[in-house]
Amino acid sequence: MTGATVVVPRQPPPDVGGVTGRAVQLGRPGDGLAGVGGGPVEFGRLLAGFRLDRGFSQEELADRSGMSVRAIRSLEQGRVGRPRRMSITLLADALALTDAERADVEAAVIAPDGRAGERVAARTAPRQLPSDIEDFTGRDLALERLHARVKSRRRGSTAVVITAAVGKAGVGKTTLAVHAAHQLRRLFPDGQLYVNLRGVEAQALDPAEVLGGFLRALGVDGYAIPDDVDERARLYRSLLADRRVLVLLDNAADAAQVRRLLPAGVGNVVLVTSRARLSGLGLAEVIDLDVLPPEQAVELLGKIVGPGRVAAEPQAAWTIAALCGYLPLALRVVGARLAAKPHWRLQRLADRLGAENRRLDELAAGDLEVRASVALSYQGLDEVERRGFRLLGLLEVPDFAPWMLSALLDVPAGEAEGVAERLADAQLLDAVGEDPAGQLRYRFHDLLRLYARERLAEEDTPAARRAALERTLQTYFTTAQESLRSLRLRSPELPGQAAPAVPPDVAARLAWAYQWLATEHKGVVASLDQAWRESLGGLGQALARLLADFFEVYACWDEWERTHKVALRAAQLAGDRHAEASLLRGLGDLRRFQRRLPDAVAYFTRSIAVFCELDDAGGEADSLIGLARAHRRQGRLDDAVACFERCLERCRQLGDRDREAKAMLFFAKVRRQQGRCADALALLADCRETFRSLGNIGYAGYSDLVLGITAYECGQYELAADHLQQALAFARMLGDPRWEAYVLLNLGATAHARGSHDEARQQLEQALAMFEQVGDRHGASRTCQALAAIREATAAPGALRTSAGGVPATGQTAGRSAG
Repeated sequence: MTGATVVVPRQPPPDVGGVTGRAVQLGRPGDGLAGVGGGPVEFGRLLAGFRLDRGFSQEELADRSGMSVRAIRSLEQGRVGRPRRMSITLLADALALTDAERADVEAAVIAPDGRAGERVAARTAPRQLPSDIEDFTGRDLALERLHARVKSRRRGSTAVVITAAVGKAGVGKTTLAVHAAHQLRRLFPDGQLYVNLRGVEAQALDPAEVLGGFLRALGVDGYAIPDDVDERARLYRSLLADRRVLVLLDNAADAAQVRRLLPAGVGNVVLVTSRARLSGLGLAEVIDLDVLPPEQAVELLGKIVGPGRVAAEPQAAWTIAALCGYLPLALRVVGARLAAKPHWRLQRLADRLGAENRRLDELAAGDLEVRASVALSYQGLDEVERRGFRLLGLLEVPDFAPWMLSALLDVPAGEAEGVAERLADAQLLDAVGEDPAGQLRYRFHDLLRLYARERLAEEDTPAARRAALERTLQTYFTTAQESLRSLRLRSPELPGQAAPAVPPDVAARLAWAYQWLATEHKGVVASLDQAWRESLGGLGQALARLLADFFEVYACWDEWERTHKVALRAAQLAGDRHAEASLLRGLGDLRRFQRRLPDAVAYFTRSIAVFCELDDAGGEADSLIGLARAHRRQGRLDDAVACFERCLERCRQLGDRDREAKAMLFFAKVRRQQGRCADALALLADCRETFRSLGNIGYAGYSDLVLGITAYECGQYELAADHLQQALAFARMLGDPRWEAYVLLNLGATAHARGSHDEARQQLEQALAMFEQVGDRHGASRTCQALAAIREATAAPGALRTSAGGVPATGQTAGRSAG
């Protein structure tokens, strides 16, 4: 017999009068068994004798051993053919038998043929793990974390190690857990238990049923397994208390299903897989499993279909992996299909997967099916969550905040956030995190989005779908317009719409609007495209015109081109001349930034002609500013001056100080190029004060930047540093690292010109880090040039290079950042 596995008192209770005598009559230990017929009757007499000798009732022995009263009664009455060794162990431990007493009990167990009974063997060590797979791919970091958690217990800890792998349907949670369990099995000589809890199926396994299976695997007789689930859990914990067993609980529904299945004992480890987070279990580690990286997805496909086929058609293999969303289940499905059809080229399946409306049909092979796997999660939702999931399939944004779900469902924002969180908990949405504007963000996996659209087409009417989409796009575009107007980069020009009042906390509103647009602009552009396709383009027509302001600041050239060309065609078809003129000007601004200056001049000229035709002096003034800036870039300074003077005249006729200040801001750059520094600085100082008096802090901050650069180029370094510091404070208030980097670049150039080389180096190094952070290679290159100039200057004192105008070359480089 092995040592005790159940924690019970080892001291027998005091003898009670008359008990010992009765025990002897029933078969008192020590009487010897030689020549006595063994078997269940003899074992039962011995068991009853030991129980009475200890002063236990059958109920008390049942409580101590974890067995049922019925089981003990059957054993004592000899109704059990041959007691199982686990039952003998439990009872011996509960009775605190000595080694000799245990030997007597074992000897009483006689084989059915009457021969002397075999001694009870070593305790049962189950080996229940499913087979490992040969083509396991990737997941190195996840495996490393699992191994580290299992092998590196905190010193002094007596808690069982519980580690969970969570993720969406088909992401490979079970595959990872089984593979890790096989790698770790040698650390658990007392066995490995496994169960598929069927957590997302309609009939998830009951913990009582699972415990019954575990107890039988551990050697407990079926009749000895308690009926009550809590009693089963106590017996299970007792059996594993002093063992080293790995327990793999696969596909758990929630923490409640898992809790009773957790063993006790410091030597045990539990691996759990689930689509839910299982909060409340005290998990030592949670591994959020995502789809495979693209290269590993292709590697997995190659292992299934054969590396030769992938090598023969590499581009098709990458396309298949992408269309599968790099989801392991989908890759295994297509791999199985291709393996079964060796005569198929990979491109054939890639073409079939390319049709979105039948992609999920293609992702099925035998009992592997992506649609069925996702359906289990969907069916586990309540009605509101299912509707929210379906309606989210309408959106074409890369990710979204809960307010979009609020608009889709037409429910309060708080309720929508709760729905989004529950969908994320069910692994039907991916939680991205919090964006710079403070919004939680979520996204769809491509295949889940396709499933949502399938359910939407099946369960919702076309009218309901269109109403939800129109309601959401209207909310989205209205919010975007309000944010753009908060930037105050250009006065609202839409007919019949007055400029909004300046909010009380201008700085906070501006920062929020800027961050919101920085986060949402890709989604806004995708939604504008969708609006045109769905014949809802009227919702976004005004927005498309205003977006040029943001695109200019954030250098979104591709999005600028897409939105304006589509909107321009729509405006021309509709005969909307005002929209046409505005969009022509926007395209002129884009071409100016792309340095396609003849095209820019042509667009501005057409725009001015339409605004003049409409007698719209404000629109004409804005287009004149754009034309003047294009002429300045061409070096046609006299033409630029003529445009600015005409523009200023229009602004003064209108009494529009905001437009006038903008014209002065860009006019100052022309004066600087003409060498008229005093005039340039005077114009900039005037326009800066005008912006501040009007509450246009966006352009006031930009004016500080231009003033700082211009003062630097004019050799007024103290004035430059003062305004650049104010521009830096504005950039940090916006929370935009790109703006901040450009200001730091110019501050570094100014400090270098003043001879403060250490200060300059520090500011330029900060600028370089920020340019690299946002992926601005042009800014990074200019910063590297400025740092090289500092190294050259400090290496050879007095060798500071200057431009033709007598200004340090680093200043010329930095000065162009303001356009």
